[in-house]
Amino acid sequence: GLPTEQIIHELPDDERVCPVCEGELHACGHAVLRRELEIIPARVRAVEHVQTVYSCRECEQKTMNSDDDSDVPSVPMVKAPVPVPLMPGSGIASASLIAFILCNKYLLALPLSRQEQEFKRLGINISKQTMANWMIYSSSHWLVLIYNLLKDVLVTRDILHSDDTSLQVIKENGRK
Repeated sequence: GLPTEQIIHELPDDERVCPVCEGELHACGHAVLRRELEIIPARVRAVEHVQTVYSCRECEQKTMNSDDDSDVPSVPMVKAPVPVPLMPGSGIASASLIAFILCNKYLLALPLSRQEQEFKRLGINISKQTMANWMIYSSSHWLVLIYNLLKDVLVTRDILHSDDTSLQVIKENGRK
């Protein structure tokens, strides 16, 4: 079910000559010899949100042609609406970037420090502290809704089971 690209290997025109009678050879069949999987690494692109500003040509002309500034209204400026950023103060945080980081961290267990290194290899500087702040913001603004819904359902149950096994993630001196 994957998209497939076929690479058809053919003889150059000058080599399509019969080795017996030197007549012209024609294609009479194809055989798929192998199917390779090609991995295309993550593609990152910048999306710039550009706001268009509009003004009125008639008002501009009235302002330019007027000798007296007192009775001429100013030229109105109207700006196109722009969607608010996903996180206030974070210009580069898009929904797809946050989802990518969340999936890497919680689905693939890829620590933020390794994600920071991978972003650096792509030429993007995002610190693990910034990503951690994004995780906190995401959980407190969006994921808390899912958490609350799950909690509301779970507390109605007669029996619950959880695995509270502790696990040492980072070995620190003086900590078990």
